[in-house]
This record gives sequence, C-alpha cells and structure tokens, in this order.
Amino acid sequence: MKTVITRMSEGITRIAIVCPSLVGMKNNVLSEGGITYATYLLDAGDTWVLAGTVPEWILKDWSEAVLKAAGGKTVSHMILFSETDAADAAAWMRASCPGIWIIGDAGVVHAAGADETTIEIRGARTLKLGNRQLHFLAVSGRTHWLACQDETTGHGFCGEMFSSFGAEEKYSTAQMDADEKKGWERNALLVKKYHGAAAGSMPAVLSQWNLTSLYPALGPVVDGQDLALLWKIYEPSGYESCDTDQGEKRGLSVLIAYARGMFMKTLADALYTGLRESMGEETDISLFALDSAGRNDAADRLAAADVLVLGTGSDRECVSRQLLELLPDIEAEGKKVFFFAAGFGSEPGSAGLREALATAGAVPFDNGFILTSRPEEKDLKAAAAYGFNAGCAILGVPNPRAPKLVKCLVCGEIFDAALGMCPVCGVGLDQCVPVSEDEITFRADTDREYLILGGGTAAVNAADSIRQRDRTGKITMIMQEPYLPINRPMLTKDLDAASTEEGIRLHPEEWYRERNISIITGAAACRILPEQKTVLFSDGSRRGYDKLIYAVGSEAFVPPFRGTDKEGVFTIRHVEDIAGIGQCLEKARKCVVIGGGVLGLEAAYEVFRRGVEVTVLEATPQIIGRSVDAATAQRVMIKMEGMRTRTLTGVQIEGMEGDRQVTGVRLKDGTVFQADVVIISCGSRANVQLAKEAGLETGRAVVVNSRMQTSDPDIYACGDCAELNGINYQLWSEASEQGKAAGACAAGDTVALANAPAPLTMDAFRMNLFSLGDTGRDESKHYKIIRLTDDEGEKYMTCWLCDGRVCGVTAIGFPEQTEMLRRLVTEHMTYAQLGQVLYHA
Repeated sequence: MKTVITRMSEGITRIAIVCPSLVGMKNNVLSEGGITYATYLLDAGDTWVLAGTVPEWILKDWSEAVLKAAGGKTVSHMILFSETDAADAAAWMRASCPGIWIIGDAGVVHAAGADETTIEIRGARTLKLGNRQLHFLAVSGRTHWLACQDETTGHGFCGEMFSSFGAEEKYSTAQMDADEKKGWERNALLVKKYHGAAAGSMPAVLSQWNLTSLYPALGPVVDGQDLALLWKIYEPSGYESCDTDQGEKRGLSVLIAYARGMFMKTLADALYTGLRESMGEETDISLFALDSAGRNDAADRLAAADVLVLGTGSDRECVSRQLLELLPDIEAEGKKVFFFAAGFGSEPGSAGLREALATAGAVPFDNGFILTSRPEEKDLKAAAAYGFNAGCAILGVPNPRAPKLVKCLVCGEIFDAALGMCPVCGVGLDQCVPVSEDEITFRADTDREYLILGGGTAAVNAADSIRQRDRTGKITMIMQEPYLPINRPMLTKDLDAASTEEGIRLHPEEWYRERNISIITGAAACRILPEQKTVLFSDGSRRGYDKLIYAVGSEAFVPPFRGTDKEGVFTIRHVEDIAGIGQCLEKARKCVVIGGGVLGLEAAYEVFRRGVEVTVLEATPQIIGRSVDAATAQRVMIKMEGMRTRTLTGVQIEGMEGDRQVTGVRLKDGTVFQADVVIISCGSRANVQLAKEAGLETGRAVVVNSRMQTSDPDIYACGDCAELNGINYQLWSEASEQGKAAGACAAGDTVALANAPAPLTMDAFRMNLFSLGDTGRDESKHYKIIRLTDDEGEKYMTCWLCDGRVCGVTAIGFPEQTEMLRRLVTEHMTYAQLGQVLYHA
C-alpha cells in the first residue's frame, strides 16, 4: 500500500491510496490491476473542500495524508458520495476538523448522523463553498447516486462507479501508455459487468454535463479525451473492447437460498415459479434450504451462483445466523442479489438482512419481497410476480407484465413507472403502488373550442382528459405565468430544483405538441362574458369557447402585517419566489418562517438544509393544527428542535423590522426575531373574483356539482379554485382528479366525482408524517384513542376509534405503510382488524 499526494492544476490536490496487491473481488471493488482509492482536496480560498473517502481499514493513513496535504488550512466541508463508510469517515473527520460540514444525499446524512453540520442534497442543488460553486445532483430510486460539478472548471466528481485501475503515480488516463490505457479499459468493462446496475443513470446524466474531466473515488482521473470512451462503455446497448478476452460464456445460475422460518419454503416455491416463467427452462434455477447442508457446502453453493435470492424468517432481533455466517465468505459483491422475508413481524428481519448484505458489499436490486402475515393466494401470486420481475431484471429485459402506472403513496401522483421515481415529490417506486389505467370507452370527436384558464395540475389533467375523448376538438390553455406548467409541490419540497422552471416542469413542451394542446403563457384572463361565451385577456385578445374550464388556482394569503413589502420578505407560490429566496439565502444567516402548516415546515426544512438558522412562528396554539392532534404536533416540534429549528406557537405578529431590507420580525409583545429572510406561509385563497364578476355561484371557491359544472352548465371549475360539497382541500391529488373529471365531462362523458378523504403527508426534518380522517378534533364525539411507539421513538402512531371503528389516524415513521394507514380509515376497520394490522406493521 502506498500513499501518493499529487498537486494538480486548478487548485485540486489528489490523495490516493494505491493498493497494487488487491486483485480480484476485494472490499466491494473488482479489479485486474490493483485498486486505487482516490479523494480530492479542492482549494476554496480560505478553506479546503474534501471530496470522497476511503474504507475503514485505511482511514488512519488516509486522514493523516489529508491533513498533511491541507498544510494547516481548514477543511471546512466533506462531500460523501455514498453511505458506505460514511459513518466512519464522518466521525474521523469531525474529530480531526471540528465544525466540518458533511454533504451527501439522504443515505449519507442518515449514516453520518444528522445534525446542524450536515447538508442533505435532494434533487439538483448548487452550493457556494468558499470561492467554488459546486452543482450537485442526487438521484434516488431503484439505484441512487450523488455527483457534482465545479461550475468554474467543468471538473466532475463522483463515487466509486467506473474503474478502480491504478498505474502507480500516473494519476490521469492522459499520462498512461497504451498498455496501461487498455488495462484501465478492461477494468471499466469488468466494473460495468458486475456493478453496472449500481451506477443507474449516472453515466447517461454525466455524459450530458460537458465535463472537462472526471474525478472518481476509485482509479485515475479520466481525462476529457477518454470520457467519450467511458460513456460508450456504459451505453445501454453494450460495448466490448476488441482485445478483452471474456472467456467462454456460460448460462446464468440462480440460487434461491433460504433460512428456516414460517412459510419460507412456500414463499421460495412461489418465487421459483415466477423466475422460471420469465427466464425460461434453459436457466439454472435451484432451491436450497440452508439447514439441509453443512456450512462449507452451503458456502460453496452460494459462491458458485451468479444470482442470489436470499430469504430470512421472522426473527425480530437479527437475521438468520446461517446467513450472517455465510455472507462474508461468498464474495457477494460481484452478484446480483434479491431478498425476501416471511412470517409475522418479518420486517425487522428483512431490515437486518439488508444491513448484512450491505456489510458484505452486496447491492440488493430493490427493497425485497416482504410478507408479514400467513400467506394467502393473493400473496403467493404477488411473490410469483416479484420473481417474474426479478427474472426480467436479471436478463436485462423489460417486464411485459409490469404495471405502466403507479400511484405515489406520499403525494398521490399517478405516473408512468418507467420514470423510476415520483415526478412530484421524488420518492422511489418502493413508496408507490400499481394502479390500473382506466379504460376510456367514450369517444366524441368534435369541432368544439375548449378554453382552459390556468396552468396547474387541474388544467393540464383537464386538457389531457379532453384529448383522450375528443381527438379533433381544439384545446387552448392560457395561463398567467410566463413558463410551462410546473410541479407546484416541489416549490417547498426542494428549493434548489425549483429555482428554475425547467427543473420542475410538469411535462416538456413536446408533451403538449404531441396531444395538439395549444398553450399560451404570460396572459391573464380579465373578464368572462358567459352570454357571449367569450373571455377577455390582459394582452388585449379575446377568445370564444364552447366549453370553458376555470382552473386559475389560488394565491398565497398575506395577513396585514406591517412591512410585508420590504426586500427579503417572500411568499412561496411561483418560481420567481424561489429564485428570490435562493439569492437571499446565499448570504443569509437567519430566517423566519411565518406559518406552521405543512408548506411552512417544508420550506423551513429546505432553508435548514442550506445551513441557515430557522425560526418558525405560528399564530395558533399548535403547528399543523388542521390535520394532527396536539400530541403528534408536539413530537414534530421536538424533532425540529433536535435539528436546531425553533418553533413558537400562539404568537401575535406585529410586522417586519428594517428600512428597505427586512432585518427581523416583531411580535406584539415587543419580542424581535432577527431575520435576513422572511417566508410567509399562511395558507392560500382561491382565485374567485373573475368567477364572481361573471355571475357564477361562489363560496370559499367556485361552487361545482359532482360533474365539476358551475352554475353555468358550459363552465367547469377544478383544482384550488373549486368547491365540491362545501369542501376545498387545495391539495395536489384533489386538483388532479378534479381536472380529469372536469375535462371528461366537458367532452361529453359522464364522470361523477365525490369528496375523498384527503391525507396530509409531509417529508421534512427527516421524518415522514401521515394523517387522515377525524383525528379527534370534534369534542362532541366519544373517541377511543390508541397510541403506539417503538423503543427508539422513531415510529409513532395514533388511531382514533368512534363507535368501534377507525375514523382517523396520524403516524410518523411509516413511509412504506401509508397505503395500509389509508385503508384503516377509508375502510373503517374495526378494533379487532386494527389490532391485526398494527401487529403486522
């Protein structure tokens, strides 16, 4: 082992640990030419930024080399590209460099220990670190990865994805001779062959970044002229070097190995059926009970298989000891690995197996198949379907049986499963459920003029719903905002991705063109003339219609506080709001968020993630008061306080302090909270004035019937500006469904919509909150309240029962059970059914 410190150009110092004797599959790395662990110090002016880390067994030598290379200058930030070794590396550097900031994705932050010195990257984000500006991208889904680019130099930095080859002190592919370059190329092919799935979409994305060079965590720096070769190697169509001897290819072998446990054999048989159906008879697929052979025989069987499907039982304390003892000896790093668990309470067992696989260096393909109750016929069918999908993944072919559409259990969005993650809130497919695409049999091709006012999800879904039924009618969408429709929930969920409209577009421009939907931006409706079936617009134009859809949404409500017009005071409703907030936060030290609802807390978390001190002020006695009970709200506040975010409830705000620029928020009792930025999140008001002036019936919003018709039968309303049965939730999922119904009915179809219980979901301050139904706010009812929490306090649930049936639920820490929680309320489960569900959860 040799440590090499190289001062490179443009303020980059490479610290490499060269291990020429590590050949083959070692330490989760596959190499023919030894392994080089590479990390980089980026000169950021007064400080250094450290990118990457090394395995635990060389941390001591490496950290000494880092401090030596730093030359006494502070290392202020550390970028970790993977949660592997994140905990050890973060602890080591925090001890060596007190106050160092740790930057990484959600997995890194969790592993490193979330506190006020961690910065979580979600989606796209740009950070200014000293005099360097780094653009980050974190991708989550079936695979997850983090990479960044120095916007000044064009250099890219990423984790250990591509090649571990090292030619001693030749730190760049540009310095290698022809034989060394071929060695690097062969190793890149090997890494793709065995770890290609782990890279996910990284090669495709990085190839579009116009990098000048790539600095990976393993192997040499890839010079600009060799990047094209690297991207070609990782093309989905495949690439083989002309001089790479891959030897005689043999058929794939798949081993389903399972430990002793309830229903394990039954479940393994179902998985076998699915695998066999998708992979055919020529593939070697075998079942193996781990307790049927001695330890050495079992280890040999596992080591010989190309693909492992591992199963554990319901042990709540640990994974099967058989698997724990075998995993270190089978070189799981080079294999595709799937896993399953069965039996009552098997989720802890599966979580333990997932951890054991990670320790052994394996990257499980997905979140496994988990069964928590006695298997019924539908469960065995689901297991076979999982096996069929696994077989398709092993062969690298699309699953012809896969559902095209899935529904996000966090935000309710329905989208194409091929996207890999929810386009609205960014969660992976593990938090989604398949949905069947409604078969549309109604067809009426007309020459109608459909005019849609607005550009939110209600308007877009209305347009799409019309086009599915009327292929010839003219559809025109006119919206006030100067850009294409956006995923508005992302405005508070990811300030960085929302800073430009391109990052959160609902659909690309081609989507509207393919559907022959004309979309006009930057024009506001000024007057509706129902008698003439005409709308007047701010640009002086006027347009007629046969059917009009009113989907103009809502606007942020700003209470009459003094000084809300000062610079640095914002609401969050449009992309330009986010752009302004982002500019202010670059120099801000303190921020006040006024409003303790979901949007306010999500915004506060986004500000906190930028390292800015946040205080939340709420006028009512508790945060999220419309959706959760006081006990749940208190738990949320405790979690926030643990992350250095103050929350004060029951406050009365007088106004903003400062001259032209805001400097603080003053309460009526004289207390002043200093602030460089103030975000007001006090709800929104439906845009109804235009409808009122047109003579339409309004309440809190425009009153509609079940077909989304207003009091004028040729005008429909949907989304935040519509009120159905006296209810106006102003939720994304509600707006989407109303838009579909409004479009269908405007085209002549008969679709009746009823109010559905609308869940509250929030993913902020590293907790997942779910609330649905009657959560005990009606004091006239007699409730039975059931609360449960785990030993660590990470999971918390409250259920309300009225007349023996579940009427409401709130939960923290149940992201994978949100569909189960929804069923508790919507199916009004009895006390006995509730007990069964909670036991299995």
